[in-house]
Amino acid sequence: MDWLGLWRAGLLNLCHTPKEPEKDPFLVALVIALVQHERWYAVQPLPSDSSFTVCILVAGAWRPRLFHLYVAHVQARFLDKLDFLSQEPVVDLGLDIDH
Repeated sequence: MDWLGLWRAGLLNLCHTPKEPEKDPFLVALVIALVQHERWYAVQPLPSDSSFTVCILVAGAWRPRLFHLYVAHVQARFLDKLDFLSQEPVVDLGLDIDH
């Protein structure tokens, strides 16, 4: 068995796991990328009040039986803000991630 490899994998997991898993910036980036992909293939033009729902299932690193399900609800206005950075943001941009 590769004990050194397992130790390195554990060390990498500790270094790249956020202290607060509920506020993981990589999770937010993944949600934004998935929603942008979904918007790309949506019927155009989108209504101004449209929203997207994305589900992400993540397996735990050290307990294979433990799964995390994240459901994100993103409004199209949030994506518009990322497309047009010079515009004033709307009061409620609408990015909710439930765990």
